[in-house]
Amino acid sequence: MALFTLIVGSLSAQTIKGNVKDSNGEAVIGATVLEKGTKNAVVTDIDGNFSIKLSSGNELQFSYIGMKPQTVNVTGKSTVNIVMEDEATNLDDLVVIGYGTVRKRDLTGAVTSVSAEDIGQIPVSNVSEALTGKMAGVNITTTEGSP
Repeated sequence: MALFTLIVGSLSAQTIKGNVKDSNGEAVIGATVLEKGTKNAVVTDIDGNFSIKLSSGNELQFSYIGMKPQTVNVTGKSTVNIVMEDEATNLDDLVVIGYGTVRKRDLTGAVTSVSAEDIGQIPVSNVSEALTGKMAGVNITTTEGSP
């Protein structure tokens, strides 16, 4: 009977509770806490707290927009406190566009490109037909066969 109790106890789901904060010590509201390898996920509340019942795994993935994702091994733990770091992006990068270069911070429009390989794989008679439907906001019309 004691052996049966130990086996049933080990098969039960593990509940992990914890808190997610940013590097300034403020709660991260709406961070995703996902059991790795499953679709079992929860979202942190207004205080950054979460509680998730693990079904089979022992790793949790933490993610939030603008912050570096983290994976934490929770074997033998019942509480986990996470500090997420900002994912810094450099706004001084240069973006090369068809008619020049511009700083990333000054770019206000959409920039898109279609590679030569993509155009080469489309069975059409000219390039303008190959570009049709490949770029959002671009209308390509052909009225006759002349260039």
